[in-house]
Amino acid sequence: MYAPLTVIILDILRRKRSGVARDSELLKELRKLYGKEVTLKDLNRALMELELRKIIYVEPVKKNLRLIHVIDRTYL
Repeated sequence: MYAPLTVIILDILRRKRSGVARDSELLKELRKLYGKEVTLKDLNRALMELELRKIIYVEPVKKNLRLIHVIDRTYL
């Protein structure tokens, strides 16, 4: 049984020293863990849930590039 995507995303961000990752990096890491089962839609849904809880902030940089920042360091 796998952990929810939100928990895995926070774990990936925790392993990054700066607490910042690109959305493409997160999707790549999630696909390593879950296989091809994880879609961009699943990632977006999990990111929105974390952003609404004010745990992360998603910064649009370019059209196809977003940076995910951890706001609440207690989750790291």
